[in-house]
Amino acid sequence: MTYQKKILIVDDNDINKLLIKKMLSRFELDMDFASNGQEAYDMILTKAYDIVLMDVHMPILSGLEATKKIRAHEDSYFKDLPIVALTSCIMPTD
Repeated sequence: MTYQKKILIVDDNDINKLLIKKMLSRFELDMDFASNGQEAYDMILTKAYDIVLMDVHMPILSGLEATKKIRAHEDSYFKDLPIVALTSCIMPTD
C-alpha cells in the first residue's frame, strides 16, 4: 500500500487554491484547504500533515502569525513540519 502524502494548502483566495490544486493534482496527494491562518492552525492541531503551503497575507490570522503559533508548540511535529510561505505580492518589502 502506498502512503499518500497529506498537504494543507492555506490561502484566502479561491482562485489561488484552485490553481494550486490543479498544479498538484498530477501527484497523488491528500489535499486539505484552509482559508485563513486560524483555520489552518486548528486543522494542524487535529490532523498530521507532511507539508503546509501557507499564504503570507490573510485575514483573521496571517500566515506568519499562524506559523509562529504552530512553532510555539513543544512537540517536535510542530517544530519540524515543513511550512512553505506563499505570496502573490510583488513589492520589494514582501
